[in-house]
This record gives sequence, structure tokens and C-alpha cells, in this order.
Amino acid sequence: MDETKTPTRRAGIQPLCPFHLDAMIPPADKTTDYFSCRRPFCGLRWGAATDYFRFLDEKPFRTPQQEEDETLCPQPGHGHMFISEIGIGNAVWECSVEGCTETQQKRIPQPPVWAIPKNQNRSADPVVAATPAAIYTQGPPGSRPAANPAPGARKRPGWVWPISLFYALGFLVLVRFIIMYATGALPVSARVNEYLANLGALGIFMALFQPLLSLAAAVALIMLRKEAVTLFRVLLVFAISSNLWTFAIKNGVNGVHAKSGPMIGAVVGIGIQLAVCFYAEQLKMQGTLR
Repeated sequence: MDETKTPTRRAGIQPLCPFHLDAMIPPADKTTDYFSCRRPFCGLRWGAATDYFRFLDEKPFRTPQQEEDETLCPQPGHGHMFISEIGIGNAVWECSVEGCTETQQKRIPQPPVWAIPKNQNRSADPVVAATPAAIYTQGPPGSRPAANPAPGARKRPGWVWPISLFYALGFLVLVRFIIMYATGALPVSARVNEYLANLGALGIFMALFQPLLSLAAAVALIMLRKEAVTLFRVLLVFAISSNLWTFAIKNGVNGVHAKSGPMIGAVVGIGIQLAVCFYAEQLKMQGTLR
């Protein structure tokens, strides 16, 4: 009689939670075959047979959207793949079977895809029934954790504050420069005056629009709005275009530079903005930006 051989799972795998991008906790013992998110109130698990899931009525539950877009290993019988690392824009999904090298790159689904619909919650406990099902975590029968804090009480990641302040300062510096230049309180050389006079409508637009866009991106980020990702992307494209226009067409304030300092500064600035775009994208993929 032919026997179906169960694939051997690779030791030491570290599935990442699609919300928090942290390594999930391995099974506590041989009675469970799934990994669990270590963050309080998340409740997401991963298993090769069940994919990412939450418990509903003490049974693994996946939404219809998950089932439509599930990530299965192309090798028969290997089961679902897990998120192993995050790239720029995409996540890397790997197979958990020993010796299998299959990987896929695809975007992480949006947070609502993983949430248990409220009308699916059949709990008889009125307190539990009033708790969003998406934050349930598995525990002893009849036990549930406290509800997740309200959206307004969400804690902002540490880097949100300095990034928002950095971009908001761009707007404040512009306002201060305009006031001091208009009142004559800012001494400028004849070459700078000539450069400003020759900017033209496009140059003035670029000089004013970028700080305003910086302020909008800073406000969106501090409010944990997903629109911050789009604003930072536009700001990055605008910064690259603005620097190319300034250095290639207008030749900067001092004409053709004998030194590479200004160009290096522009490259460093664009590098910082690229890193901020990547960070904002990570926050969106985690569900922090909504």
C-alpha cells in the first residue's frame, strides 16, 4: 500500500507577522503546529496547513479575501508559504519544507483582508461580542483578552516624531526666509538676488511647493494617515526633479561649482527622503498608517 509522506518542515524558520513584521513565536509544544504573533491583541497565527489565520470559535478562520489570494508553494503538498523578509514594496514569501527553495515576491495584503468580519462573531459572551473579532487571541476556553485601545490612542512609533519635525521645519524655514527677505532683514549677495530674480514662474513654484508638500506629509504622518506614503513619494520625485533642474539648468546659486559639496548634499538629502519613503511604506504594510 502506498503511503503519503508528510513533508519535513525546515527547522529554525521565522515567519513574520504581516502586521508588525516581527518574527512570530514558534509552537510552544508538539500539540500545536502554528506560529503566533508576539504582539498583544494581534492574534495572527501561521501554519503551513492553515496559512495566516485567527481563531474564531476556537477554530482557524481565514477570510474569503485570504482564500482568493493565498500563497501556496508550487510544489504539491508543501502547503502555504510564509513571509520571511521585507523588500522595497514587496515581501519575500518562502516555503517551510526542508530542502525546498521556492520563493515568491508579492505585496502584503491590506489589514482589512486579515480581519474577521463582525457578523461572523458568534460568541455568546456579550462582552466578547462587543469586542472587535480582529483582536482575538487564542487562550483557554472562555477566556479573551481585553479590547484593543481605540484608534485615537494608538501609540506612534518612535521615528514618526523626528521625521515629522524634520519635514515641518522645511516649511518653517521657508516662511522665515520669505519674511526676512521681504523686510530686508536678511542680507544677501548680489549673486543671490540675481539668481532669485531669474528663477521665473517655474522656479518660484518649485521653491514654494516643496516645503508646503513637506508640511502636508509631516501632518499626515503624525496623524498616522496612509496618505503620508503617497505624499512622501511625490515629495521624493519632486526633490529629484527640483535638484536636477537647479544644478543642470540653472547651475545652482554660484554658477558651475568647482566643488562637489552642493551636489553631495543633494544626494544625501534624496537618500534621506528615500529612507523615509521606505519607512512610511513599512508602517502602511504593518497597518500603523490607516
